[in-house]
Amino acid sequence: MKQVIDNLTTLSGWTSSSGASITLTDWKEFSASNLDKQFLVTMNQNSFIEKVFSPTIALKYKQIRFNAIAKIDKYNNSINSVNDIYLRILFFDGFIFEEFVVPITKNFEPITFKLKNINNLSKIKIVANKYIQFFISEIICYEDKGLFDLVYEIKNEIESLNEYNKDSSIGFVTCQAGSKEIIVSNPKHLEKYLCVKIGNEIHQVNNILGNKITFFQTFNGETILNNYSNQEIFVHIPVYVNPADIESSIPGISILNNCTIERVGYENSSFELDSISPNIESARFVKTGNTFKYDIIVEGVWRKNFTPQIVINLLKKFINLKSIIWVNGNKCEITDKQINVIDFSNESFFYSKANLNLEIIYTEETFESEIVENQNLEINLLTESII
Repeated sequence: MKQVIDNLTTLSGWTSSSGASITLTDWKEFSASNLDKQFLVTMNQNSFIEKVFSPTIALKYKQIRFNAIAKIDKYNNSINSVNDIYLRILFFDGFIFEEFVVPITKNFEPITFKLKNINNLSKIKIVANKYIQFFISEIICYEDKGLFDLVYEIKNEIESLNEYNKDSSIGFVTCQAGSKEIIVSNPKHLEKYLCVKIGNEIHQVNNILGNKITFFQTFNGETILNNYSNQEIFVHIPVYVNPADIESSIPGISILNNCTIERVGYENSSFELDSISPNIESARFVKTGNTFKYDIIVEGVWRKNFTPQIVINLLKKFINLKSIIWVNGNKCEITDKQINVIDFSNESFFYSKANLNLEIIYTEETFESEIVENQNLEINLLTESII
């Protein structure tokens, strides 16, 4: 579960000191959460960039994350003196602030901070100890819910791929806001429990009498919200997570709650910069946790002779376009995908379905370790379970 603080796709609100600059770039390799842009930051020694939030942002969670990578020299594929380059990150709540020290490496990776006393974020400030260029993408606060977060990201990704074109068109409608019954010209694909998109509204078909239809109270309700004139209507395929106790939508897609989980590794991030001056009283929060392989089943359902190709195409599009999904700013790899189409009967009132089997590698923050420096560079580990 995450709350976006700044997706870093616009320079709005960000300022820089003398010796620092921010450029908006569009390197897909260095964008978290499939965003189309990120910052390229250039900083000289002791320069800084910052953003003041007005109004302040009430943080829903105590962990903050962004993804970053040092800009690699295009001639020798190296970063000069990377071992002694670090950033100071300061989070403010009015006059209260918490300060962290982080290295920026050659890997595009999440950097995570655990706040203690910051409840309302008023400013973020980033300071460099030496000259550095780095890409940075999407600042969020979040709480890791493991499988719950994973399946909801899959849901959002699949649902975002709905296409509204001639293949999914139902017909056209002219109606007024407040209408509880609409007349569709040249209707096709219509059936009870079907979801339709009218403008920016989603409604679920209840009764059908000729070309007149009414709606259930689900989604945007049984009443049309806006005025429409000759507005085209499309089939909308909703995606549910474990839809055992809700009204069915047919055709529709569900992500089943039962899955196979296999532990494939244990991630233990260490404190990477022993060369940081011992008089810096700050901390870097690093994550340790288990890496799991999830075998997840996504199920598409339709009635025989109704809209099978729309559902299958949506699942195929997910396979073709999504080899990576982002969960709370953490990149997860989909390593195996296949679709099995199951036809139960030749009778038109029975259902058919397609199962999409996904194999996903995901590192959960099963344990959190907070690394704190003191004057003697002794490191204390404070470990807590968040399962």
